Amino acid sequence: MHSYGYGQFWNILASFGIRTQDKPRNAKRKFVLVLSGLRSPIFILFILSAFYTIPMLISAVVLKVMEIKTLLPVLITCPMSYLLWYLMFKRRRILMNCVRKLNDFSSTKLSIVFNRSRLFNTVAITCFTIQITYAIMIVYFLHQVQEPVNDVWSFSYRMRYDFWHNCVRFLLVCAYNFQVLTFPGLVTFLIGGMYLNCRDSLISYEKRLKVLWRSESFLSYLMEYSSLVDIINDLNDVLSAPALVAIVLNFLLMFNSVATFLLFKNKELLPSFILENAFSFLFSLCSVLWMTVTASEIHIWVRKVSSSFEDLYDKEMAQSQRHTRRLSFLKAMADKEIPTMSACGIIYFTRSYILSVFGGFFTYALLFINIKD
Repeated sequence: MHSYGYGQFWNILASFGIRTQDKPRNAKRKFVLVLSGLRSPIFILFILSAFYTIPMLISAVVLKVMEIKTLLPVLITCPMSYLLWYLMFKRRRILMNCVRKLNDFSSTKLSIVFNRSRLFNTVAITCFTIQITYAIMIVYFLHQVQEPVNDVWSFSYRMRYDFWHNCVRFLLVCAYNFQVLTFPGLVTFLIGGMYLNCRDSLISYEKRLKVLWRSESFLSYLMEYSSLVDIINDLNDVLSAPALVAIVLNFLLMFNSVATFLLFKNKELLPSFILENAFSFLFSLCSVLWMTVTASEIHIWVRKVSSSFEDLYDKEMAQSQRHTRRLSFLKAMADKEIPTMSACGIIYFTRSYILSVFGGFFTYALLFINIKD
């Protein structure tokens, strides 16, 4: 399957382990295609982690072995992770078509090919390496302090601190954190990568626009801007709902981490507890900033392209022999705007939104400091 420059991110994440270039008509063929998707590492890890977290949540609610304030973040974030997977899975065909259109447009009209496979593969490997290292450190700190772990994580089975039980702890930590941290982070990075390719298309279009100013093909190239705008709008519509779920999920994790640091007493903040919440906060913060910054770049470059249209319009007006058709096209393209990238029209990805994120966390922290005092 073509990766469109996304490397393993596209092959094992965007299609979610199920090939979509075929449309099987019989059940046997569908079953074969589903089985072929089981070779996807992320697909396998997501299913395995779901087999752990879902029974764990059910047992936590039924047995009432945890306080609701401790259990509430888990009850919210895990289902939202499943919702994120479902949204991306249901929209995979539309998503692939939009990415294919953008790739074809950029290669044929703009003479650029998106190829960040090395970057995306490096990020995927780094995310998994960090998670494994983090899980090892959690188990190490638990072993050093001999911290009692709530029985809900082990389904009321009390585990000792020996090698094999620590291995089980390692797997449980990996399963839960892949569900609520790593997987949403990878989806967020993929969405940000798609926004980044849209920005690169606008940059390339703006550069070629000035080069082809006196060319005979200028008018036809000018009209291609409408196609590029339609592709970006379609991609934004497809990614809008998954982006909203990913943003909300990451914000819940960050707010929970901040509340944990500020509300718990110092003697209750054990090394494993500090490591868990610090890692969750930083990972979620990087995911939110990556997607927000790349999406906000699109609106910035749309304004630059519109400014280039206006400059060319002024140059044409200054000519002694004006081309009426060229002037009308330039005016029409200058007035065409791409709506700000948003998440279901609720969150708009702009530079001011980034500032509001940090302002919100500052206010949130002050609130909990006052509550604690």
